[in-house]
Amino acid sequence: MPDAASNDASPTSRRSSARTAPDAPATPAPADSGFGVAGWIVVGVVLVLGALVFDSLYALLDHVHYADMVAALQATPRSHLLLAVLATALSYVALTGYDASGLRYAGAHVAPATVATTSFIAYALGNTVGLGSLTAGAVRTRLYTAAGVDAARVTEAVAFDAGALGVSTTAFGAVGLLWGAPHIAAITHLPAALLEVVALLVLAGVVALLILCMRQRHVTLFGRWDIRLPPSGLAARQFAISAADMSAAAAALWVLMPAGAVDLPTFVAFYALAVTLGVLSQSPGGLGVFEAVILLGCSGQAPPAEVLAALLFYRVIYFLLPLVVAAAMLAACQRIGGFSRIT
Repeated sequence: MPDAASNDASPTSRRSSARTAPDAPATPAPADSGFGVAGWIVVGVVLVLGALVFDSLYALLDHVHYADMVAALQATPRSHLLLAVLATALSYVALTGYDASGLRYAGAHVAPATVATTSFIAYALGNTVGLGSLTAGAVRTRLYTAAGVDAARVTEAVAFDAGALGVSTTAFGAVGLLWGAPHIAAITHLPAALLEVVALLVLAGVVALLILCMRQRHVTLFGRWDIRLPPSGLAARQFAISAADMSAAAAALWVLMPAGAVDLPTFVAFYALAVTLGVLSQSPGGLGVFEAVILLGCSGQAPPAEVLAALLFYRVIYFLLPLVVAAAMLAACQRIGGFSRIT
């Protein structure tokens, strides 16, 4: 869902921790904000896949009992819970790279403490509340402007974060789809070859984007939006950051799964698909969609109650625990008057 920009901030003055670089081009407003054909296609795909997933899920959960769920929760080793917490922490550390890259793209220099704190609060709230780009964007706007960053540059950084997260999540989903196409085909009743072609087309688009970043600085999208592309080095590094984030997030769930429930290629494929569909659904943290895909991926290989217990712990550890910590941090920031005393 995701650096070194924060390391470029000058420590010479606390009040100068939000200096901006010269000659950063302004981002023009789009001429038209209509939903567009592409948007309706995405909605249609999500609705069709959602219908297929939930139809299969209904039959799968028909025999799950509350007592089995409780027993599975109680049987989860504490060591697995601690490993999941550690993997979650690593994921949120990696997510800081999105903010650092976005600020570098916008030409803003911000103290590392501000970047790390803002990133954690923004992602913890955005992942759980839903409409992540809007929720996290509002948090970043509030906290980065309080730290002295110009509002226009914050907007550029927020747009970069949203775009980078969208592209990297899609690429991660395509890799999972390509790796586990036969397993996904058995559940969705779609030809494996078709799934592989779709995955390859998506990955080809990602490679084309990287090549475009190497050759051009600006592109016009659909004849309406003028977009300033990041340097190829920054784009490539962002994919590495995304890989670290996604791997750690997946590990947080993997260590909670029942032993032998699913082999690693199948898990990666369904986890990637679950994350991608969850983001497209715009439900809070992909709630419902994510669980449905994982349960279907493990069907016939592990008792559904044990998989549900792992998913419940994952929700608490990866979403609710960071939300509680972020809420406390946000309240503390507001009490001390923003980041003016943190930087």
